[in-house]
Amino acid sequence: MIHMISTGMPVHDHPSGTPRPSNGHAAVSGGPTATFEAVTPTLASAWLEKNTHNRPRQTRLVNRYAQLMTEGRWLVTSDAIAFDTSGRLVNGQHRLGAIVKSGTAQTMLVARGLAPDVFQVIDYGKKRSAADTLAVEGYKNASVMAAMCKLVFNWESGNLRRALHGSIENGDVIRIASGYPEIEAMVTHAFRHAKDFSGMVPASYMCFIYWAFARHGSVQTARIGQFTEQVATGIGFTSKRDPSYLLRQLLLDDAMSRKQNLVRLSGQARIAAIIHAANAFMQSEELVKLRIKTDPFPEPICGLELNL
Repeated sequence: MIHMISTGMPVHDHPSGTPRPSNGHAAVSGGPTATFEAVTPTLASAWLEKNTHNRPRQTRLVNRYAQLMTEGRWLVTSDAIAFDTSGRLVNGQHRLGAIVKSGTAQTMLVARGLAPDVFQVIDYGKKRSAADTLAVEGYKNASVMAAMCKLVFNWESGNLRRALHGSIENGDVIRIASGYPEIEAMVTHAFRHAKDFSGMVPASYMCFIYWAFARHGSVQTARIGQFTEQVATGIGFTSKRDPSYLLRQLLLDDAMSRKQNLVRLSGQARIAAIIHAANAFMQSEELVKLRIKTDPFPEPICGLELNL
């Protein structure tokens, strides 16, 4: 049984995250507890010292969360900052790091007294999908948008290569969707070609590359819009060295191979090819052949790096 207390204020400011008696275990009577608390930078810093058995912290993700907090756009979710019975932090290191970096206090759900091996089963079992969560929140094209948010999340984390493997928390999906409010409109815009992309490439891949460039201003929006439309429709190529032409041919050939159960491109290779083609197109380069290079994994060349 979990005892829930919704206070919105700190229950205590104990640096370990769990008041502990002499035996070293959490002072929890009747089982685990969960409370909504205001977590200050000082408290967050102290709690991070208890982060002794967790995945490596991703600086890019911490920076993004910190930006949302600084701008007042952080949302309170049901995803708890969690400690086991020994006071060890088992969930929430990125949010705590962001609180420290932003210098702001944030209301967080804090769970204490969990079993020491709880980390092995966090997020196991059937749960609401990311698309379900977005749909409930009123977002359109929820399935494509959920896949798109996953791409953006891994791009933020500096690991776009990982986007096709594993999953992300629904709370992170909502934070991405709300933190980048332009995503929904851009997905809606790019989604109009979803049927054209069908069979060639997941619509979320093309939505991601459209978003990556279009968020940098009207000039890049028009240019990347031309790229995605040419790939989708097969109309408007300047030559057979046009990156959009080469990408479309690559994706069509791959789609045919898939239908015939022949050797086909991996999802990573397709995303890498899209990024390579888009980078070349945005810089008005012609290509003899489209590279499919995944090591190092390519990044969209956006903003001031482009000579438009």
